Amino acid sequence: KAGVKLDFEQPQTQPQPLPQIQPQSQAPGKAAIKVRVSLDPALAGKLSGEDTVFVFAKALNGPPMPLAASRHKVKELPLEVILDDSMAMTPQSKLSSADRVTISAKISASGTASPQGSDYVSETATVSSDSKDEVTLVISQSR
Repeated sequence: KAGVKLDFEQPQTQPQPLPQIQPQSQAPGKAAIKVRVSLDPALAGKLSGEDTVFVFAKALNGPPMPLAASRHKVKELPLEVILDDSMAMTPQSKLSSADRVTISAKISASGTASPQGSDYVSETATVSSDSKDEVTLVISQSR
């Protein structure tokens, strides 16, 4: 009876470790903006630690949808976040796709990103998407 001989012997080589892959946000030349967010002390007693904090980067001249967003809680303030392409809302709209962006932060008692009358907001900072400078935002005013 003719048949196929199968060889199940394993090769005698040692397994090679997989190469380390750098996260996309760490790759050189990619947009990454360091943002420090704090709360005006005058607002401290008016908010719940469970209220939601959003940090956004939007194209200076583009659609209103954020290019990058990060979500936190008031109890985490002050906080530092790095906005980068990994935080894009869609694959086509990344931080690195815009030359200049606006950076802002807001507190939402409802937990939604949509603007509400009860939101507290920061001033807006405008920077280049590849800025190496840290952006400092203070949430200090009601919408």
